[in-house]
Amino acid sequence: GKNVEIGYMVFLDNRRPELIVIGDNVTITSLSIVLTHDLSRRISHNEEIIGKVKISNGSFIGVNSTILPGITVGENCVIGAGSVVTKSTKPNTIYAGVPAEQLEL
Repeated sequence: GKNVEIGYMVFLDNRRPELIVIGDNVTITSLSIVLTHDLSRRISHNEEIIGKVKISNGSFIGVNSTILPGITVGENCVIGAGSVVTKSTKPNTIYAGVPAEQLEL
C-alpha cells in the first residue's frame, strides 16, 4: 500500500509474499509479527496451515503484536500493544489482549 510505516524488527512471514496484503496508510509498529504459516498446528507430517493475511487501509498494529494466518484486520482498526489476533476484526474498532478482543469504549 501507499504511506505504509513498518517499525524496527517487524517479522513478515514472506515465504509466499502474495499471502500478505497491506493496504494504504497502515502502521505496523516495532517487534510485531505477521504470520501466514502456522507450524504449530500441522495437519499431517508434510502439511501445514497456511492463510492469507490482509491488513486493511488505515489500520494500526501496536508494538509487539502478532497477527496469525488467515486474518483480515478491518479498515481503520487499532490493535493494542502486545495483542495476539486470532480472528478477523471489524472495521473502525479497537482490539487488545491475548487473544485480542474488541474493546467497548
